[in-house]
Amino acid sequence: MLLGWHYRWEYANDYGANQHLASLGFIVLSVDYRLSVGYGQAFQFAENTGARGAAEYRDVVAAGRYLQTRADVDPARIGVWGASLGGYLTALALGRNSDVFAAGVDMHGVHDRLPAMNAMLQARAIAGDGITEADMRQALKVAFASSPIAAVPTWKSPVLLIHGDDDRTVDFHQTVISSGGSWRKA
Repeated sequence: MLLGWHYRWEYANDYGANQHLASLGFIVLSVDYRLSVGYGQAFQFAENTGARGAAEYRDVVAAGRYLQTRADVDPARIGVWGASLGGYLTALALGRNSDVFAAGVDMHGVHDRLPAMNAMLQARAIAGDGITEADMRQALKVAFASSPIAAVPTWKSPVLLIHGDDDRTVDFHQTVISSGGSWRKA
């Protein structure tokens, strides 16, 4: 992230939250991962990101593993938080690497990449883009594997899920499925 207050309100809020955590004695590492804005298309749309493989998650897990090596960090008490795409990455972190991330806060994260990928593939098929049924099945398989819902069986860390029911960017259903529907844990 930028060093200081960002010109976009959501990033300014993130910076403020990080400063508050630091003022309470927490060590904060803020990762500007793939798919983030302001770095050019090659960085933002790197290969296999999002529903095409979630490659941007590597940036987050590398940061967590780095923190585990620091003498001033308790490796058993590393938390992760994020909003929107950051919430998606938080959910991936908790689902894929509960051994690294002990807890998390996920604010209006995208948890299921299948609906968006399916709509895009259907539109391409209707437009006569030459996409085959086999291509669609493979893309949906990758989209599911790129979603936090695929990592529910390995998710051990506690999480606080926050989502406004009138969110106009990330469908509220994305959090409902994670807290009740197909994500319900015993």
